[in-house]
Amino acid sequence: MHNSVVCANAPWAALQRLTDLGLWDCYLTAVPEQLSALTALTRLILRGNERLTSGWQHLLPLTQLQGLDLSWCNLTAVPEQVSALTALTRLDLSHSYELTGGWHHPLPLTRLLDLNLSSCGVTAVPQQLSALTALTRLDLCDNNISSGWHHLLPLTGLAHLTLSRAPVPAELATLLRLRISYMPPFQPFADHPEPWGLLFLLILWAICLAHAYGWLD
Repeated sequence: MHNSVVCANAPWAALQRLTDLGLWDCYLTAVPEQLSALTALTRLILRGNERLTSGWQHLLPLTQLQGLDLSWCNLTAVPEQVSALTALTRLDLSHSYELTGGWHHPLPLTRLLDLNLSSCGVTAVPQQLSALTALTRLDLCDNNISSGWHHLLPLTGLAHLTLSRAPVPAELATLLRLRISYMPPFQPFADHPEPWGLLFLLILWAICLAHAYGWLD
């Protein structure tokens, strides 16, 4: 849970005003249906739910979402429903070590400024990134990328690129605003999040149940 304190007798209306929610390391296998009612959310953290494979449709009503963290979720493809979240300015897909598909789904995210694809098993810069022209920050560190750098050339506003090793790809010399930083390869078990969100999820479920039966009316 991130910057949110909710008690079991909190009114449903208060939850519907929630703007920031973290459900990291909650052992989720599907995006909870109840999230679809939290339409005021501007940031959602689902980090560390390594078996999260379904329920993505419950994100569709969250049209005000600006930040979405799906890191450490073992994704193999970018979820299709991400394409509907057109208010997103930050998307974190990092540490999904076999993220090999669904690259076209972020194409409608014309406001996206910050994209994290570190430790995603990427071997070539995806062609679809060339359409994300609003990007100012891109993290590609801890990937064994050997080609596709020219797909970044249309990103003339790109100011920060994170890689794991030098030298700077020659193709990027024309991006005059670009600053490249280097991060060492990821070390397992370092800075892995704690499962604080599980408690909040249980509380949210209890409130939804109480609301359905009219116990809070």
